[in-house]
Amino acid sequence: MKTKSILILILILAFPFLINAQPTIQKQYENIILIGNASDIKVLEHVISQFDEAIFGFQKSVGSYLAEPITIKIAADETEYLSWTKGTSRIIEFSQAFYSGKTDTIYLRNPSKMQSLNRLQRIMLHEYIHHFVAKFSADVPLWFNEGMAVYFSGDMGFDREFNFAKNHVLGNTRPLNMMKYLSLIHISEPTRPY
Repeated sequence: MKTKSILILILILAFPFLINAQPTIQKQYENIILIGNASDIKVLEHVISQFDEAIFGFQKSVGSYLAEPITIKIAADETEYLSWTKGTSRIIEFSQAFYSGKTDTIYLRNPSKMQSLNRLQRIMLHEYIHHFVAKFSADVPLWFNEGMAVYFSGDMGFDREFNFAKNHVLGNTRPLNMMKYLSLIHISEPTRPY
């Protein structure tokens, strides 16, 4: 009887978590394989279809096309996103997304807390460009890779310039010729944070 009571108590306590647990689904677009909870994918459908078009536009502008789609995983929550960042450079923990060359995947923080879906699309394009560049050469200098991602994702604006100026004043910048050495020393896998 005592065992039965304990089992009933466990089921009662676990019931809310079981109801909220959503199955992970996969949705295929022309240039994207999206993996995440059904509700998160539904929220992002419009942004993802625009992002799919942005990928095509980027590829057209550089005159090269990738045959295989990029996989994007949406974190169900903060804990899952942080688990994906383990073993990467610390800056990734604070990013909204990052690309991993090991898994050929863009990992995306849950978009429910993002204030701008337009910004989310720029972030995903930024990460996609890291993927795109990696497909053509693994030996591209960090400054070039990041420059391509910033330029083609349209993320050159006041906020970015202000951040550069602030970090320069605080002494948090490095000369470009040192970036290639820093990327080899501090990043244990080919990941690109945003």
